[in-house]
Amino acid sequence: LRNYKYSIYIEDIHTHKNYAFLANRFYEALMADVVILFDAECSNTIAKCGYALHEDTIIDKAKLKNGIADYMKTLDFKKLLEYQRSFLHKAMNEKREAIKQIKDFIQ
Repeated sequence: LRNYKYSIYIEDIHTHKNYAFLANRFYEALMADVVILFDAECSNTIAKCGYALHEDTIIDKAKLKNGIADYMKTLDFKKLLEYQRSFLHKAMNEKREAIKQIKDFIQ
């Protein structure tokens, strides 16, 4: 994954309406310094995930009128990566809490 600058976060129709948690690909991209671009159709997940996503990383048909490759050329990758890195502390806390809950459950 580190060979790429961007990853696209998409969901199926069921997940659009039934939020549980962010998919593993979000955390994988976060740890690999890959900027995640969210399909605007994921608006329910975006609203509930607890991360303040940068508006440039939420993509819809209007932003993609010339295609995703052209849209990515307009982005400031370094700025978006630094913004996304601010999520690391929260993500690590989520990981610690998940591990604690698993340990508590099996003990």
